[in-house]
Amino acid sequence: RVLESKPDFPAALGLLSHVRRQYDWDWRGALEAAEKAVDLNPGDPELMSVASLALFSLGRFDAAEELLRPSAMQDPLNLGRRLRLGLLQEFSGEYEQSLSSYRQIVGLNPDFPGARAFRARVKILQDKPDSALRESDQEKDPFWRRYSKILALSALDRSDEMQVLLEQMISDEGRHAAFQIAEILAFNGETDSAFEWLQRAYEQKDGGMREMIGNRFLNNLHGDKRWEQMFTLLGLPLD
Repeated sequence: RVLESKPDFPAALGLLSHVRRQYDWDWRGALEAAEKAVDLNPGDPELMSVASLALFSLGRFDAAEELLRPSAMQDPLNLGRRLRLGLLQEFSGEYEQSLSSYRQIVGLNPDFPGARAFRARVKILQDKPDSALRESDQEKDPFWRRYSKILALSALDRSDEMQVLLEQMISDEGRHAAFQIAEILAFNGETDSAFEWLQRAYEQKDGGMREMIGNRFLNNLHGDKRWEQMFTLLGLPLD
């Protein structure tokens, strides 16, 4: 209704982009609205953040970081935004920058949910599973601690311990963490089960589906025809 009467209202366009990405999974529509908002009000940290997320989902990481980094610098105490910056840097392969972003979060709030777990993700990708396990043990949030510890144990080939925690996670969190379970299964090479949980994530409208492109924990699924089918279903670009 706001946009009907005032089509160039930047804040409304930013919220429209958020709704399109978060709930409609209209990736290109989200980007269109966000870019228009930023053009109308350049330098606004919230609008730059919204636009970066739209770019992130489409795999345009360089352009996303050009917006998200200055947005985070303008609002340094917004730790959620800095966490997203670290994840974007992970997806871009900028592992040391990603660790630095998470380190800044821990320096400001050692108990911030996910910061240690996301550091563990990066350490795994750097082939440092022992360090990843130590990071996961320091994570304060129970969900993120178990999630990152499962990944670290998988990287360490400690399959028995990993399986016990994974079964607990499926029992406790399966109704709202299907995407993270799919990540774990894919990373562990359990392709069929990973696709089953990705389908559940799709049906549950899991927010993790916004982070498919560039997610290295899903690399074992590439090349399978079901991967292309999932991208087609989501309306994501295969290139």
